[in-house]
Amino acid sequence: AIAEALSPQPDVHDAVHRARKTIRRLRALLALLENSHFETDQADAALRRLGQGLSALRDAHVVVDTCQRLAAQQPALPWAEVGRRLTVRRDARLAQALARDPAFARRHAALGRIVRDLQAQPWESLGRRDLRKGLARSERRTAKAE
Repeated sequence: AIAEALSPQPDVHDAVHRARKTIRRLRALLALLENSHFETDQADAALRRLGQGLSALRDAHVVVDTCQRLAAQQPALPWAEVGRRLTVRRDARLAQALARDPAFARRHAALGRIVRDLQAQPWESLGRRDLRKGLARSERRTAKAE
């Protein structure tokens, strides 16, 4: 799903958002295996870097989207001009990112390494006990955070 989202698409901003959401979901699943015999630390760190590398693009789009909503709610204020400037800035950021990494090729290569790392894990040995331990740990962390 991450590779699909990072493939050329008409709405790159939506694709970046979908990729980041999918990365977060996968990292959450890997967190369940944190205290198991699975070696997922490298894959998790690489996924974190991949998501962080997309965050500036996503943030720039969220700012434009928010500004457009404000402009619709308060047309008398200068939101339309602010939105135009923010859109130019967002599009420039995207153009820079794609100039440095055409078609997100570097990100696809990183994702390929992550996939190989995860495929090398002994998934056939994953048992209920591993998942229950991970869920219990997650519940303790959630309770502590609350």
